[in-house]
Amino acid sequence: MPHPWRNSLGCITIACTIADQPPRMPSAPPPPERCQVIGPLETLRRAIGVAHEVRKQGSETTTIRAEAGYYVRSC
Repeated sequence: MPHPWRNSLGCITIACTIADQPPRMPSAPPPPERCQVIGPLETLRRAIGVAHEVRKQGSETTTIRAEAGYYVRSC
């Protein structure tokens, strides 16, 4: 005679269904026309301030350091 716990586990497994979810799209970078680059900015502190202001408007930002200074990429 099988153990009652195994029978209940089998019933739970059969009765459960996974809700249909839309397929997840692989994360891809946004199209270039939606992104803009702000800079060059002289200091990192200024670049962080600009990035903060842009994030308030709902964009995602990345701060980049280059030879000419700092840049903020917003999408």
